Amino acid sequence: MIFSATKRLQADMDAAESYEEWKAAAIGHDKASGVMRWVESDESKHFDYASIRRRLERLRKLRKAKDNAGVLFALNEGIHGNIDGMGRRALYGKAKFGTKKLITEYVDEVTSALEMLASDVAADIPLDERLDLFRRAHHCYGSSALMMSGAGSLLFFHIGAVKAMWLEHPA
Repeated sequence: MIFSATKRLQADMDAAESYEEWKAAAIGHDKASGVMRWVESDESKHFDYASIRRRLERLRKLRKAKDNAGVLFALNEGIHGNIDGMGRRALYGKAKFGTKKLITEYVDEVTSALEMLASDVAADIPLDERLDLFRRAHHCYGSSALMMSGAGSLLFFHIGAVKAMWLEHPA
């Protein structure tokens, strides 16, 4: 039964005409196949989940307390690529949609903290200190880019991929 459900959901993913359709089928596939238990569980041999859980709880506590200086300090100590192994390839190939819930929550919390520090809410921290954090973060993580290759044979695939991204996040 699991096999037929996952096979049907895989077919739904292949036939999806929008990102939302594909996402719903991918999440359904993860639930039907049992992968969602892996997603929901912190534990993994591929990254230091205990450290990420501590970092996440600390950032949440500091943001809730509106401790801008504490948030800045916490981000400063952890602003480097592949923190605690979160970038390991094995974490991004098991589920059809996403990865460990802990990783997603941590990235979302860091994003919220960075947005807070970039706003007027953090005016109690000198601008040069905040800019220094953002410069170092840019140095560690670089800039996002999209590169497509494969010459003319993949042109229509590339157009479809760009269209799907555009429809998901219009300018």
